[in-house]
Amino acid sequence: MMAISELDSELRDFVETERERLHIPGVAVGIVHGDDEWYAGFGVTNVAAPTAVDEATLFQIGSNTKTFVATAIMCEVESGRVELDAPVQRYLPEFQLGPGGDAAAVTVRHLLTHTGGWDGDWTLTHPVGGRDDDALARTIEAMPEAAVLTPPGSLYHYNNAGFSIAGRILEVVRDQPFEDAMEELLFQPIGLNNSVWFADQALHYRTAVGHIVREGEPQVAGLWELAHASFPAGAIACDIRDLLHWGRFHLGDGTTGDGARVLSADAMAQLHSSQFEVGDVTESVALSWMLATVDGAPTVSHSGGTNGQISLHTTYPRQQAAIGVVTNADIGGELTRNVTRFVQSRLLGLEARDPDPVDHGDALEEYAGTYEREMIRIALECDGARLVANITPLMRPEGWEGGPPPPPVTVGLLEDRDAYIVLDGGNRTSRGRFIRGESGQIEWMRWGGRLLRRQESFER
Repeated sequence: MMAISELDSELRDFVETERERLHIPGVAVGIVHGDDEWYAGFGVTNVAAPTAVDEATLFQIGSNTKTFVATAIMCEVESGRVELDAPVQRYLPEFQLGPGGDAAAVTVRHLLTHTGGWDGDWTLTHPVGGRDDDALARTIEAMPEAAVLTPPGSLYHYNNAGFSIAGRILEVVRDQPFEDAMEELLFQPIGLNNSVWFADQALHYRTAVGHIVREGEPQVAGLWELAHASFPAGAIACDIRDLLHWGRFHLGDGTTGDGARVLSADAMAQLHSSQFEVGDVTESVALSWMLATVDGAPTVSHSGGTNGQISLHTTYPRQQAAIGVVTNADIGGELTRNVTRFVQSRLLGLEARDPDPVDHGDALEEYAGTYEREMIRIALECDGARLVANITPLMRPEGWEGGPPPPPVTVGLLEDRDAYIVLDGGNRTSRGRFIRGESGQIEWMRWGGRLLRRQESFER
């Protein structure tokens, strides 16, 4: 393994080549490895008013915010105000679910592990309260409108709304606004001095805006600030230094750089311990964090996406290393993946190895069909030994831009034939699973961590 300084020129060339190839306006990359740190910016913050990206540029980190919320909840677990296995209704008696839901059975742990059971993107597509201060409280009152998909604790499917509820719990048990609670619990003690929530705060910094890239042309995305009800699910904006400062904290024992204790070592271990096996999009989920192994080494990671901004943050506990990549383009996922793999290979000696698809012959026909949720429809067609996924966006979060449907992508089944891997396109290497009901017939497709219900008859 080499030192970060030895990688500098090669890494800069790689990031800039990838940025230009993908037509991404701006990128920032950060690495911590032991006591060493490295940060760099590339490109511009805004194609309409270009300013160079540097290590002090704020990017929205999207769902990486969830790791902050889970950590704040653990602070309140240690204070005695919250219990992970207590029902949500202990703290929010007004919390209810729609038809088929069992609100009384939903626990705080379910919120932090994406196992609550309802449509997790409901707060994005049907925001309650806009940017009003009481948006989180009003979201809880409106939860019966969210479709219930599975019983609590039975199945992982990504749930933004669960973190909005967790954010409201913090407001209630601390009797203060969510953002103030996060400031007092985490931002101030850890020293996250370049992390903000609101657009008017971001104006005080060099800040990246999102871009939608279509046919190689990036256009500025209109909406920057999320609806207030979604703040706990993904609203933090910070510079790459703060994101990696957060990573360094999570590589530690719960103390800050100056020795102040924020959490016990046991609480930190709980945050990073497997809570629910997933086996496709991630190996398992911890308390918000996604757990996997790369070349035998454990990784603890999370990605994030807002309107035209994509990020990825990964820690490597054995190597005492962390890698962060932030971009200001809706197609930034490919770059975050490629840069992370480049660094973990060249710096840490860890090679990512994707499973090879398997030809299951005529069995492929069983998986063809149409799968749908409120935001997206995927039609799978057989093409030799592979499936072709034709993707149709149906709805986007309020205020988020979109372009024409993405081109079809190829999907290959794995040795466990209910599991699959995406073989091309911007989501190449991402994985998912077909999920069967009690009858043994396929009822769901898990794509991007979400559940899409099979639409047509199971009879073929």
